[in-house]
This record gives sequence, structure tokens and C-alpha cells, in this order.
Amino acid sequence: MRSILVLLPAFAVTAVAQQVPTKTLARPAAEYDEPFSSLNSLRELKDGRLIVSDIRDKTLQLIDLASGRATPIGREGSGPAEWGLPRRVLAMPGDSTYVFDLLNSRFLVVGPDGRAVRTFSPAAEAAMQTVTRGGGGDGARGGAGVGAGGGRGAAGAGGGARGGPMRMVASFGGSGLLAARATDARGRLYFTGMPVSLGPDGQLHQADSVPILRQSLGATSPDTVAFVQLATGSAAVSGSQNNMQIRIGGGRPFENGDEWTVFPDGRVAIARVADYRVDIVQPNRQLLRGTPVRYSPVRVTEADKRQWREAQRNTMAFSMSVDGRGSGAPQRSVQTGRPAGAIDEPAEWPEVKSPFPGESVWAAPSGETWVFRSRAANDRIPAADVFDARGRLVGRVVMPAGSRLVALGARGVYAVRIDEDDLQYLQRYALQWENCTPELAENCRAAR
Repeated sequence: MRSILVLLPAFAVTAVAQQVPTKTLARPAAEYDEPFSSLNSLRELKDGRLIVSDIRDKTLQLIDLASGRATPIGREGSGPAEWGLPRRVLAMPGDSTYVFDLLNSRFLVVGPDGRAVRTFSPAAEAAMQTVTRGGGGDGARGGAGVGAGGGRGAAGAGGGARGGPMRMVASFGGSGLLAARATDARGRLYFTGMPVSLGPDGQLHQADSVPILRQSLGATSPDTVAFVQLATGSAAVSGSQNNMQIRIGGGRPFENGDEWTVFPDGRVAIARVADYRVDIVQPNRQLLRGTPVRYSPVRVTEADKRQWREAQRNTMAFSMSVDGRGSGAPQRSVQTGRPAGAIDEPAEWPEVKSPFPGESVWAAPSGETWVFRSRAANDRIPAADVFDARGRLVGRVVMPAGSRLVALGARGVYAVRIDEDDLQYLQRYALQWENCTPELAENCRAAR
């Protein structure tokens, strides 16, 4: 079923091989007056209000764009209904919200009225999970279903890979659930396995791919949805099984692995970096392989390198130490910014960028997938390719210069406008979705 975007007047472009309609977002329908420093996550409630977290200002707020009113949610701390560092907000059934609290290694549960209710700590309830040697089997049974050898399944989805001399580490101390990046309408959490494999010598090695795992709260283990390719050097591993250090991130700048997102009905869209296509994994794990899109790679210039160095100075560092015996929860450390001269220059720079950067794939209420493309350093205009439910390129969306997408909701597109002082202003662009997903159909009609 093909969906149609109804937006402001469009203009044609020839940046992709196919001639597809291009839509341009021009003027926001609403803008929140107070600026943010680093708005990192947002979700739209059914009544149109927003739950918004800012990781640098350390704020968690309920914002009503219609009235311009903001209400704090909970407060900073480590006690009941408190948070240490709110990072990602996830939709849950009943219009409730899970807020990942990085410093306290748990979730804060927020009710549909925007009030903090309680906390939930999977790290305190889980131990190290691994997959036994051998065939891996069906991901719905027996452990995490990741498969030995750490490789991708032959079809890129479904059960584990063939047996081998290594076994992949699924998660440690519940840290996988804490790293969940998406949920579906049933409240299942989606996350990736740890990017390491444990060899027969007891040493850890970076895996070249990881599984997308899906877990219901209260379940003893997750099941495997698909496998995604990692960027080379995206995880640094040191130590042994009993005392390991894992650092997520790094690798060569501008080189990315596969990116993915989840729809409310449980479908998973995966943007493949190798040949730039979008695969759709159905809730039953049936794979719909998308059509590759031809594109012109963006070359890495000196301006890109300068831009990367500046971004590193303003990036929050994150590291994790794990006790391989499962005797405790992972230990995390976070710092804001980096000391002068602390930037690790890559040994070599790539000649071109991956077709898309990290965190560039979004699930639209219409069932379409938006993939934002890599840009040159002097290109300030974000643009997304739009793929239908079968992974076919059907359109393109162009956003205002200097903006950044933060959410796609029933009432439209949520973005931040970044001014000359790097302050971020939350905006909503009105957008009517055609053929809205069943979970959002009622709200989409009400938003028109």
C-alpha cells in the first residue's frame, strides 16, 4: 500500500536515479519560545503535548506547543520518581512513556498525564546473557537467538547464523534493554546485541554485525529480528571475559553501519549501507528486500574534517565497564564535552561518506521510512529519501536550512531550529499523513 505525503508546494530534483516527488517544509505551524541546549529526544502524546528531554541542560519537560506552557517532569536525583540524566523517551501502551535514565541505569515511567510514576531497573534484575555454541536456532527460543559466530543470518533476518568458534554476547546485566532505541504498540523494546564476540581463548573481539533484539517486559530472553552491519572500528574492546572494557563509538569519521527504526505494528525498517537500500522486516520476521538506490557519494573535504573536530569537542563521552561474570550491573561514565587536545584524530580519513549518517532513519505514521542523506560540510539543508512499506523510493522531503529532525508524530514533523549561538528552538511543521497506521489512525484524523 502506497502512502502519500500532503505538504507544502513541491519542486523536482534529480539527486537520485528515480524521478520522485519532492516536498519542502517551509514555515512551522508552531515554535516553542524557550531555547534548548541539546534537545535529544521527544515523543508526542495522544493529546498533542510533548515529552522532551535535553541531555545537556538535564531537563525533562511536558510541553504544550498550543499554550506555550512547560511543566517539569519529576526531578533530578536517584530516588523514586527521580532521574539522573534523561536521555531517550520511548512510547509505551496506554500513552505511558519510558525515559531512559543514563546515570541511574534505569527507566523512569511517566504516565499519560505527564507525571513521573515510578522507576524500573532491568539491570538490577538481569545477568549476562550469551548464546551457546552451535547453530543458534530460532531467535524466539533458547537464549537470545543470536547464533554462534557473530555473523549475519543468510537472509539478514530470522534465526542465528551457522556455528563457529566464537559466540556473540547478547547483553550484560540488562544493559541491552536500557539501550533500547524503539518500542512498538505492544510495549516490546528493540535494541541491538553487544558488538563483541567471545573467542575460544576467552578474549573479546569486535563483531562485524549485531542482532536487532526484541523483548517483552517480563520475558526471560529476547528474540532476534534481523542482523545489521556495524561500521568498522565502531566499538573498542579490551580486557578478558572477567574484566572487559567496551567503548561504543569511534571508528573512522563519516563511515556508518546499517541504521534501523521500528513501526508501531512491529515492522522494522533497515537502511543498508553496503548498497543503500531499505529492507522491511515484517513482525513475523519475513524479509522484504528493498530496491537499491543509486546515488553520488559525498566526498570528504577539509571543511568536513574541521566540522567533525568541532563536533567532537561538543560531544558527550560515554563508556561502559562490564564484569563478565555477571556479578553486577554495568558501570557507566559520562562527561560533557572534551578537554582541549583530547580529540583522537583518525589514522586515515575515508575518501567519501556513507550514504547516510548515524541515527538518520525514522518511522513515519504513514508506514513510510525516512532516511536522511549525508551532506557536505557547507550544505545546511537536511533532505530525506522516503521509502514505502515495500522499501521502494517514492519521494523526498526537504527541511529548512539549519534544522534537525527530532520526531515524526501524528500532528506532523518536529524539528529544532539552530540559531547562530547554537541554541535550539523546538518547532512543529503541520503535515497530514495519508494512510496512517492503524495505531495512529484516530489521532491522525483528529490532527487535520
